[in-house]
Amino acid sequence: MLVILQQDEAALLQKWGKFVRELRCGVTAYAPVIHSLRHFDWYFKHAEDTSLYSLRSYRIPLSTLTYDPEPLECITQDSVPVRVDLVAQFRIDDPKKALYGTRNLFGEVEDVIETGLYDVVRTVPLQKLTPAVVAGKMRPSSFRDQLNHCGAVIESIRVQKIVPPEKIQKATVQATADRLSVEAELAKIQHERTKKLEMAKTAKDEQDSRNQLEHANYAHKHRLDVQEAETAAKRRHLEADAESYAVEKKAVVELEAARAEREAERQHLEAQSKILVAYPGLLDYRARVLQCEAWKEVAKGEGTRVIIAPDRALEFAASTPIVRALQVTDA
Repeated sequence: MLVILQQDEAALLQKWGKFVRELRCGVTAYAPVIHSLRHFDWYFKHAEDTSLYSLRSYRIPLSTLTYDPEPLECITQDSVPVRVDLVAQFRIDDPKKALYGTRNLFGEVEDVIETGLYDVVRTVPLQKLTPAVVAGKMRPSSFRDQLNHCGAVIESIRVQKIVPPEKIQKATVQATADRLSVEAELAKIQHERTKKLEMAKTAKDEQDSRNQLEHANYAHKHRLDVQEAETAAKRRHLEADAESYAVEKKAVVELEAARAEREAERQHLEAQSKILVAYPGLLDYRARVLQCEAWKEVAKGEGTRVIIAPDRALEFAASTPIVRALQVTDA
């Protein structure tokens, strides 16, 4: 007889009821009377009604199997009953031990997982009981020694949810609602406080801005006053310089005029000196002229003194051409 096995299947061959060898994937021939295949009960759930069924087969699955029981009733450390919904995945590592080491492999795996779950839950209080805590304490490596005799290895355990009793659920819901209400009230108070702080900060910022603006205006005004004072000082300095320059210029002009006047007087004196040197009697003539002018002033009542020139001067003046020219000019 021939037996055909898939890649993820195995079978155990017996001779007269005694184990001979392990069969893997492929085609194997054996004598049906002398040899036989070891059968075992395969448990599975129906997809529609989730009922548990059993099937007797010689094909041993080597792929990963899933253990998904109904939520298990457990007692916590504070004696509160809870229901834990978990899913475990395992595989058959040694087919010979799986069939000869235990009479019910799936029941053995189920008992080990449930016992480990009960032991973990009863050490944790309800307040700290979470799926992450339970899954963290139920490591697959902790079940290796317990399942070594049946050739199975647990690969992963995932806790989906933990359901407390209905009263505790209601109390939890109420506590959650109260906590949310308190948190909302606290958030409202915090929001109002934050708003007041922001308003106070805004008012402070505005006051600081006004103070800075006033300080800037005062500094600007002070700078303007300083600039105006500097400008006025410069203007006064320039006016003083201009006035000093005008005075100096006037003094220079007056000095130049006096110098020119002295130069003209000097030239006049030099000319008179030359004339007197050329005509010595002219001085007596000039005195006579002055005497005549003095007589005129006396006649008019404007003068009180008369200078009488010598007669020789008058005679000399009458015989001099220049005197005659002066007489013509006077006439």
